Amino acid sequence: MPGGTDPSANPNPNPNPNPNPSPSPSPSPTPPLTPNPRYFVDLFVRESNSLAIGMYEKLGYSIYRQVIGYYSGEEDAFDMRKGVQPQPQPQPQP
Repeated sequence: MPGGTDPSANPNPNPNPNPNPSPSPSPSPTPPLTPNPRYFVDLFVRESNSLAIGMYEKLGYSIYRQVIGYYSGEEDAFDMRKGVQPQPQPQPQP
């Protein structure tokens, strides 16, 4: 084709002009999970370690309780917890 472009040389073989097509639905959708307060991640941090406490709070942890004498009886600790969602279990295929 003189003076033009060859349509068969299109670098984008997708004829859809939408650059963000909708994803196709998954074959077996999993049901939505509801929050369950029984699942959490637990950690202990020195009460004097304000830098670590601040970092953990930014990551979603909160102080659950104070543990007296946790570090060899010399220093107290905070038990910090963060609620988590359980992972969905794969459903058996029929």
